[in-house]
Amino acid sequence: MPASLNENPVIDRVAFLSGQWIPQSELSVAVDDAGFLQAATAVERLRTYGGRPFRADAHLQRWSKTTRFLRIDTLPSLPDVNQLIAELLDRNASFVASQPDIGVTLFATPGQQHARPTFGIHLNLIDDVSSQRRITQGQSLVITDVVQPSPLSWPRSVKVRSRLHYYSADRVTQSITADGTGALVETDGSLTETGIANLAVVIGSTVYSPPDETILHGVTQQFVEELALQESIEWTKQRLTRQLLAEADEVLLMGTTTGLWFADRYCFASQFDSELPAPNWHPLTCRGPVFQTLRRSFDTAVGQPAG
Repeated sequence: MPASLNENPVIDRVAFLSGQWIPQSELSVAVDDAGFLQAATAVERLRTYGGRPFRADAHLQRWSKTTRFLRIDTLPSLPDVNQLIAELLDRNASFVASQPDIGVTLFATPGQQHARPTFGIHLNLIDDVSSQRRITQGQSLVITDVVQPSPLSWPRSVKVRSRLHYYSADRVTQSITADGTGALVETDGSLTETGIANLAVVIGSTVYSPPDETILHGVTQQFVEELALQESIEWTKQRLTRQLLAEADEVLLMGTTTGLWFADRYCFASQFDSELPAPNWHPLTCRGPVFQTLRRSFDTAVGQPAG
């Protein structure tokens, strides 16, 4: 585990699994559970700011949509899940107090054959050092040729653990740069998202992001869109072509763990190259004016010190 994560081995965490509170170290899914056998797992991740869950209602609405699509029934109601999140934070109060902030992960699977669904909630650590580095210095963006799964297989609006496409993009990225993030594309080559972030391109003072139906429309992106409206920043939804990227002044990244940050450079790479050539990096404006405006609004809204 990275040293920048604020792990405290003295404080044992507690998790919730299928009706019971257990040590988080004992949290597991059976090997004949459909979540393991077929990656049929609904997942939702949120985080706290100042100890308070951020946009829990929006996360739980997406959770409800995902579990309905996977037909995972007899789960706790959304009010009950909200109560479980509050109880999870309360039961882990000492550990939570030892962290700048904390993440919360929910997951559900259809369970084992002829059994009830598996449902769990647990805490996850936030690498605050890496997040602050991304906010202040940016992150490398690698545009891969890994294609998003067709929405005819499952809607991109649901959040599941079937993430081999993200894994493939990240493997390409890690062979080029240590702390980059790999973007996936459509069959036409237009950009969609990364495994940890929604993408938006800034040209002048206008923000462009992919159409909602082509991505997992993130809770954080929705929040940033609302901030843009408050700041009178124009936001347009259209496919992010290579030409649009070539014209970009800034590239925004938005995701649960870090909130809002930016790409400082980008390159293209193929998963099918046996030996990746030296990347041809294209520099981007770091901490550009649109990013700075939105980040100030973001920090104010969540009660964080200005980044």
